[in-house]
Amino acid sequence: MTESTPNSTAALLTEAAKAADAKDWNRAADTLKDCPQTIEVLDKRAFYLSRAKRYDESREVLALLREKEPQNFLWQHMTGYQYYEEQRFAEAVPWFVEAYRLKPDHVRNLYRLAQCRRNLGEADKAARGFAHVLKLWHALAKDAQDREAKTMAKASYQLGKRQAGTDPRGAIGLLEQAVEHDAGDHDKHYMLGKTLRRVGHAEDGLEELERAQRIKPGRSYIELELADALAAAGRAQEATRMFSRLTRNLKGWQAFKGARIACDMDRLGDARHLLDVAAKTTEVRGSPRYEELSARVPEQPAAPQPTRKLERQPGGQRKRHPQRSEAATGKVDHVRRDRGFGFLVDDSDDERCYFKLPEGQDLAPGQAVSFARYGTSCGPAARDVRAAA
Repeated sequence: MTESTPNSTAALLTEAAKAADAKDWNRAADTLKDCPQTIEVLDKRAFYLSRAKRYDESREVLALLREKEPQNFLWQHMTGYQYYEEQRFAEAVPWFVEAYRLKPDHVRNLYRLAQCRRNLGEADKAARGFAHVLKLWHALAKDAQDREAKTMAKASYQLGKRQAGTDPRGAIGLLEQAVEHDAGDHDKHYMLGKTLRRVGHAEDGLEELERAQRIKPGRSYIELELADALAAAGRAQEATRMFSRLTRNLKGWQAFKGARIACDMDRLGDARHLLDVAAKTTEVRGSPRYEELSARVPEQPAAPQPTRKLERQPGGQRKRHPQRSEAATGKVDHVRRDRGFGFLVDDSDDERCYFKLPEGQDLAPGQAVSFARYGTSCGPAARDVRAAA
C-alpha cells in the first residue's frame, strides 16, 4: 500500500464522494482502495462496495471494522445486510441478531431481521418482529421518527396485509398508517383499497385503487382490482375499457380473477376464455374455486355455422341441407355432478369440450364417450354425450 498523507487521504475521500454523487459506486470504492485503513475510510469503502453489489469485498472490509470496533452494532448489521441483499436470509439472521443484542432499539435492523424471518417462512416470528418495530418507532423522538418513517410504514404494511386475510376491519388502521407515512408506494394504496372494499367502504376503496394506478400504471393486478371496483360503482364504460386492455396478458390466478370479474360484468365469452387460460396452470385447475366459477359460466348459444350450399329446386326455390353437428369420440376429463356439467377431451385433437350431464347416465372421469361436437361463443362444447358401447 502506498503511503498517504492526511491531506491526500482527505482529497481521495472527496474524490470518492464525488463519484458516489454521480452513482459511480465502483469508482468511489476503488478510489479508497489504497488509503490508510482508518474507520472513516473503511466505513465509506464498505458502503460503496455494497452499493456496487460487490458484496464479498464489502464483507471483507466489514470484518476489519469489526476487529477495530467489536462493540459497534453497525458493522454487525451491515454484514447481515450484505447477505440480505443477496437474499441469503438464513445467513443474514445471525448478524442481525447480534446487532440487535448490541443495540436493541435500532428500528431498521429489527425490520430487516423480521423480513428475513418472513422470507424463511417463519410467519409468527416475523409478525412479532414487525410489531416490535412499530412499538420502537412510536417511542422515538420526532426527528428519529421522520428518518425511519418509511421503515415503520413497511412494517405496518406487512402486519396489515397479514391481518387483512382474517380480520380486514382490524387491518385498515395498520394499512392507513402505512399509506400515511409512505404515500408514494402503490402497493400500500392497493392493499388499503382492496381491504376497504371488503368491509363495505367501496368509494374510499376505489379512491385508493385509483391512486395506486396513477402511481404505477400498467400493473395488471392493480388494474384488475380497479376494473372490478369501477364496475361495482356503476362506472361501466371505464371498467370495460380497462378490462379490455387486460384480458390478453393475464395468466394463472390473475386470469382466474379476470374470469370472475368478467362473469360479474356479464362478459361470458371473456369469462370462458380466461377460465381456459387459467386452467393451463395446474394449481388453478385443481382448485375448488375454479370448479365453482366454471359452473357460473353457462353454455352459450351455438356460434353461427358456415353458410351451407343451397341447391336449386324446380320453380326457382332453393333446398337447404339439414344442419348437422360433428360426430366425435373422446374421454370424460372432469365431472361436477352437483352442478350438472362436465368436460371431455376429444380423441381427434385433444381439445377440451364442455358438456351438460345427460340424464340417466352416470359418467365418470376416464370413461370413453361418443358425442356431437359444436362451437359456442365460449369455446368448443358437446351434446348428445353417451357412454361408448
